[in-house]
Amino acid sequence: MKKLTFALSFFLILLFSFKNENKKFPEMIGEKLDGTQLVLPKDLKGKFSLLVLAYSQKAEADLKTWQLPLYNKFIAKPKAGSTFAFSTYDINLLFVPMFSGVNQTAEGQAKKKMKAELDLEMQKHFMIFKGNSKLIKEQLSMSEKDLPYLFLLNKEGDIVYKTSGSFSQTKMGGIEDNIED
Repeated sequence: MKKLTFALSFFLILLFSFKNENKKFPEMIGEKLDGTQLVLPKDLKGKFSLLVLAYSQKAEADLKTWQLPLYNKFIAKPKAGSTFAFSTYDINLLFVPMFSGVNQTAEGQAKKKMKAELDLEMQKHFMIFKGNSKLIKEQLSMSEKDLPYLFLLNKEGDIVYKTSGSFSQTKMGGIEDNIED
C-alpha cells in the first residue's frame, strides 16, 4: 500500500511539474500581404507575440471580433493632441489565415480581398500560411475548425497563453496578464 501511495504521489508531482512548462510554437513559414516571408516563431523572437490563427471560412466571423480590440490595444498610436491614455505594449501581432489542401486555391482571392478591405496599417499584421497544416493543428491542439485560435508567445517563442473563439474581455485580460514587461 505504501508503494502504491508513493508511486501515485510521484506521478502527480511529475504531472503538475510538466503542466506548467511552456510549449514551443511550431515552425510556420508564411507570407505577409506585402510579400515579405516570415518564419514563425524565429522571426518574432525578442519580444512578445500574439498570433491569431484560423483555418476555415466559418472561423472568419469570430476572428473579425478580435481585429479592432487587438489593434486598439496593441498597435494603435495616440493621435496628436489626444488626451486619452494609450497602451505602451510593444508586441508583434499577426493574424494568420491558414490555407491547406483544396483550400490553397482560394488563397490568392482571399489575399486580394484582404488588401481591398483592410487599411494599410492593419495589412502589416496579416500573414498568409499556405501548405500542409495538419501537423501544426495537431501540435497546437487546434481541433475545432470553426474557431480562431490565439497564441501568446514569450520572447523566446514559447506559448505562454492560448485561447480560442470570439473576443471577450475575459480572454483579453488573460492575454494582458501573461505579457511581462
